[in-house]
Amino acid sequence: MVGQSIVLRARAGMFGDRNFRLIWSAATVSAFGYYVTDIAIPLLAIEQLDVNSFEIGLIRVVQQLPNLLFGLFLGVLVDRTRKRPLMVWSDIVRAIVLLAIPLAAFRDVLNLPIVLAVVFVVGAFNLLFDVSEGSFIPVVIARDRLVEGNSKIEASYSTAQTAGPAIGGALVTILTAPYAIAVTAIALLGSASFLSRMTTHEEQPHIDHDRSVRQDIVEGLRFVRRQPILRPILLTMIGQSFFGFVFMAVYVLYMKRNLEISDFQVGLVFAAGGVGSLLGTLSTPALNRRYGIGPVMVAGNMFFGVTGLLIPLAVLIPQYAFPLVIVCEFLQYLGLLPFFLNAISLIQLVSPDEMRGRIMSTRKFLTWGVQPFGSLLGGILGGLITLPWTLAAGEIGLLAVGIWLCLQPIRSMRAVPVEVGQGWMQT
Repeated sequence: MVGQSIVLRARAGMFGDRNFRLIWSAATVSAFGYYVTDIAIPLLAIEQLDVNSFEIGLIRVVQQLPNLLFGLFLGVLVDRTRKRPLMVWSDIVRAIVLLAIPLAAFRDVLNLPIVLAVVFVVGAFNLLFDVSEGSFIPVVIARDRLVEGNSKIEASYSTAQTAGPAIGGALVTILTAPYAIAVTAIALLGSASFLSRMTTHEEQPHIDHDRSVRQDIVEGLRFVRRQPILRPILLTMIGQSFFGFVFMAVYVLYMKRNLEISDFQVGLVFAAGGVGSLLGTLSTPALNRRYGIGPVMVAGNMFFGVTGLLIPLAVLIPQYAFPLVIVCEFLQYLGLLPFFLNAISLIQLVSPDEMRGRIMSTRKFLTWGVQPFGSLLGGILGGLITLPWTLAAGEIGLLAVGIWLCLQPIRSMRAVPVEVGQGWMQT
């Protein structure tokens, strides 16, 4: 309406679409459940199974292993199938499998192999859901509003990242970790309900039966390798994933054993990252307009690495350890989200419609596929060079990735290029 701000008009326009409201609601509910479990499973392993640094790294490895095993194949599946049913069934399967943990705890048979089996299956369907969602969103949202729609969905993820870990920490304290995980199962069923009510028309993809799965996979990999925007973005994300999971493999263990903070405080640390994510997401459009997309991505990446280096130092000042980690977590994600949001939007925008599933899965395969190796290295280093030095090694790697991106041509990109047929237009 005349007189309203641009922001308010945009908000009314997006949320006035019933299908967008439903996919946004599904993403939000699912994200809350994810972050509850993401904090509950490490706490479960540490407190009830008394794992060591290698075993907690192994949990991360198994959780991410499906990305390496199935990533490229799932991209072909997504390109050959309607996306929304895949998302619904992914929610349902994940909910059922997660319920195995509270059931095993109730029968007093919970052990590390059960946890590993659960995180493996859930990790596989997390991947299927994520690839399907990334390919389905451009069907729901008009191409010229894709960055705006992604910003709103990412803002809901950031809100969940803010509140989810704190809620997870509180639920672990009140209910114990196995029953906190049951909350995720309920949330995933809610997400499936929202998605099943959508009315977005989705064409059945055309399948060339003369083409093999291998040919489709190679085509997607070749496109990514040759695309001048995707290549530096994906190489950066690969580095972030590897070194980030060296760090994440022992992060909770470090906070619990070296800093001696409570379960609820661990949740608050991750919640602080969510606040940073939310503010980073909301500020990205204005930062892009002011400084240009390339400088914003480069600066955000560098800021992410520099601020993380302070976290291992918290062990030297135990009286200030908790507030220092809180501040660093906030600042890290404040810098990371402008890079990440722009990167995801660029990947979606330059991907041909008929190849988007393969390109999204190639991103997952390359970026999530290195995470098990990062987790494994982090778990091994935790036992060899102590937990604080392992965190420092991960953060030095992240800083090196940021410096590498500074040297790439993408640093000078001012606007978002959108591939249209064989040409380009600026938005």
